[in-house]
Amino acid sequence: MNGLKTYISLVTLCMAMWSGQIHGQQDLIRVIDTSCEEICDGSAELITFRYLPERYFYWMSESDGKYHPMNEAVLEELCPGQYRIRKVDVQMDEIPIGEFQDTTLMGFEGISRFVFSSTGRKELSLYMRLDREINHLNYYLKAEYSIDGGVTWSSSQQFHQKVMEDAAGRKHIYYMLNFPRSAHDQEEIIVKIYQRKTEQLSGQPQFQVLRSFIESKEYEEYAFEVGIKHHIRIQSTVSNELEGGDGYISLALRGGTPPYQCEWDDGTEGLKRTHLQRGTYSVKVRDRKNCQETARFVVLPPEGEESLGRFALDAREDLIGTFRLQIKDLYRKPLELIITSLDSTMVKKFEINPLYEDLTMDLDLSFLNTGEYQATLSTSGFSKNVAIRID
Repeated sequence: MNGLKTYISLVTLCMAMWSGQIHGQQDLIRVIDTSCEEICDGSAELITFRYLPERYFYWMSESDGKYHPMNEAVLEELCPGQYRIRKVDVQMDEIPIGEFQDTTLMGFEGISRFVFSSTGRKELSLYMRLDREINHLNYYLKAEYSIDGGVTWSSSQQFHQKVMEDAAGRKHIYYMLNFPRSAHDQEEIIVKIYQRKTEQLSGQPQFQVLRSFIESKEYEEYAFEVGIKHHIRIQSTVSNELEGGDGYISLALRGGTPPYQCEWDDGTEGLKRTHLQRGTYSVKVRDRKNCQETARFVVLPPEGEESLGRFALDAREDLIGTFRLQIKDLYRKPLELIITSLDSTMVKKFEINPLYEDLTMDLDLSFLNTGEYQATLSTSGFSKNVAIRID
C-alpha cells in the first residue's frame, strides 16, 4: 500500500505547553547590549549550547511572544528588551509490546497492549512501527489509555504518521499517538491498541507491532535582558540674557559612540551657541552609529525686565472638568492661581513655584460644583483673570 508519508518537523516542539525550569542569566548567557534604543545590534551567546541529535534550542522575545528555532550559539541583531532561550531534550525509550486480545470495542479487536511509567516525563507520545503501511489510518486503528490501573479508560486522540530515520539512515514509517497533560508524571499508564476486525480488512491478516517506544521531553529555559550600552549624555551650561541678545548655551557630550553631530532646531550646528535672544532652543545629537538624544533649553530675559506675561485656562473638550493651563513669559517669581465663585468667595488656591521656562499642563477642576467661576493668576507686577465654567 502507498501510505501517506507526512514529515512532521520537530519545530512543533516549541508550540507545546511548557512546564520546565526557568534559569536566570548568571554565567550561562553572554550578552552584548545594543548601542541605543533605535538600533538592534545587540547579541546573546548561550555558553552551554551543544548540538546533539535529540536536543533542540529555541529563542523568544517577550514582546513578540513566539519561539523561533536557534541553530547557533549566538543570537545577533537583538533589540533592547527581555528574551528567553529554551532548551528541549527529547528522550526515546523503547517499551515492550504486550499481547492483547479484546473484542469489547464494537467493530474492533485488540492487537497490542503497552504498560509504562511516565514519572518525570512530560509531552508524551507513543510511537509504533507496524508490519505494513495503513491507508485511512484513523479508520483502522483506535486506542484507549488508563492512568489509574485500568479502572477508567479514556479514548485517545487520533494517530499521526511520521517518517523517522534509523542509525543507518534508513527511513521507516511510525504511527504516533500524543497523550494529554493528565498522562504526565504517572506511575503507570496502560494503552490498548485496537484495529478493525479481520473480516473488515479484505482478507488481510491482523496488523503486527514490530517496535514501540515512548518519546518525552525535558525543558530548561533561560531568561536574559538586552540593555543599552551607553546613552548619549548631554551636559549643558546655559547663560540667560544680561542686557539683551547675549545669552549662550554650551554643550559637553558623553557616552554613545563619538564623534557626535549637533543639529539645532533653527538649522545651526555645533556645541556652542552665542548671542542668543530669550526663548526656547532644541538640539538633536547623533553619534557615529546614528543613535540620537534630544535636549531642550530655555534662555530667560534679563532679571528685572518687565514682561507682559501670558495666561490661559481653556476647557478640554475630551476630558470633562479638565483645563489646559498655559503660563508664558513669567519667570523667577512665585505665582498664585486663585479660583473664586461669582460672589468673589475663594474656592481653591494653587501656589506655583518660580518658573524658569514656560509652563503648559492639564489642571483637574472636576471637584468643583457645576457653575461659573473666575480664575486669577497673579505675581509681582502681574495679574490677570479669566472666566471658566464647569458643566
